[in-house]
Formats: sequence, structure tokens, C-alpha cells
Amino acid sequence: MKRLASLLAVATASALAFTALVATPAMAADPITIAAVQGTGDATPLGTDPVTVEGIVTAYYAAPSNYRGLYLEAVDPAAEGPDGASDGIFVFFNAANPAVVVGDRIQVTGVPGEFQNQTQLSATAAANYTVVEAGVGVPDAVPLPDTVLGSAREAYEGMLVQPAGTYMLASTHELFNFGSLWLSAGHAAVTPTEIADAGSADATAIAADNAARRILIDDGYSIRVDAAAHVGEQPYFTKDTVVRLGDTLVPPAVPM
Repeated sequence: MKRLASLLAVATASALAFTALVATPAMAADPITIAAVQGTGDATPLGTDPVTVEGIVTAYYAAPSNYRGLYLEAVDPAAEGPDGASDGIFVFFNAANPAVVVGDRIQVTGVPGEFQNQTQLSATAAANYTVVEAGVGVPDAVPLPDTVLGSAREAYEGMLVQPAGTYMLASTHELFNFGSLWLSAGHAAVTPTEIADAGSADATAIAADNAARRILIDDGYSIRVDAAAHVGEQPYFTKDTVVRLGDTLVPPAVPM
């Protein structure tokens, strides 16, 4: 899983990513819910037969971002269920660049699958996308408490979220290559060997806890900051904005 269609690239999967190119037919039968595609486990419970889903576009990543897809979220998550299943999903469109925008209510027909631990649909032809109603607006963001860690974030995969609680800057090591900041939910990340012997069970447990708390802020590109196709520089460390380890995230008032 990954980013939940906000400013953040969330949790245990930091790739929005691509899948193998799969040709999918135009609109299939009646839509099923996004939650039915996601299921309540780590992977979709469905096979590889095409399905149609309906939802609102919450994010759109065409070239040059290199993510080549969009995020789709249920119109009314509370009515769709089941409990514990995410109501958002990443839709990989490759080069189709469907004529939809954030805030449109659309139907998509695609093949369910997994890529880097993220459930997604592959819908790589423009004919797979139908606008049901344009410009309905983006659904309210779902609060993501700092107590929701690791695999518990599966229920938020692909959804528009708003961080709630304390998220502290844990690492900037990817900032100047992939434009990402690492945050730690709940409290600052701890270097395992600061309080435990290297290779010990305690050190291993601390490292696992750090990983469960990790959440990424991404610049919206799946290419290096210094790549020719990357527009501008990384946005999080400039002469006017300086970030340091231990800083606390102040989320945007309106997630995007």
C-alpha cells in the first residue's frame, strides 16, 4: 500500500508504481465497489477478470510524473463497506491519459492486481474510462491517526487522508534524489543502536517499530529530482524553507 491520495505518500509501500501492460476492454457489466476490489486482506480477493468500479478522481499523475495513473475513491465510503476495506484505489493508465480531472465522478474498467504490495486496477485504454458526472468535487479527507501503524494502514490504502496527531521528520536522505521526506508517526524515530546492541532482538524490534511508523511525503514524481523530465527542484528544502530532523509536520488545511 502506499500513498493515500493526499500530499503524502503513505506508509508501507512508497511506490504508486506501474504494472505490466494489460489491455482491458471497454466498460464491463454493473460496477462493483472499490472496497470489493481491495478486500480486507493484504491483496485483492478477486482474480484477473476485468471489473468496473465507480468513484471520484482524487489525484491524477500523467507525464512527466512517471506514476502514470490516478487515484479513485468511493462516492460514499460509509455506504459501500465492508468495514476494514479501503474505499480508494490506484488505477494504472500507462500512456492512455484519460480525459478526466480531479473531482470527476467516473467509471473505470480494469484488471485487478498487485504491484509492490499495493492493490490496483490496470486500465490502459482511454475507452476504459467514462465520466459519469464532471466536477462533483473531492470527498472529505479521512483522518489518519498517528496510532494507525504498519499493516493497520491497509484499510486506508489509496484513500485521501489527513494526518492527525504527531508526525516528525525522521530522514531527508531521499530528498535530493527522489524528492521524498520520511516521517515517523507518534514520536521521533529511534536509531536502534542508540539504546540496544547491534544485532540484538531489541535492536531488531526498534527497527521494525520505526518501519511501522514510517510515512512518506513525496514530490509527485517517480523519477529523480535531477532528471531532465522533473519540473523544478524538490519542494521541501530551499533557501526560504529549511527542514530539520525532528521537525513536526503541519499538514495542509486542504489535502491535495
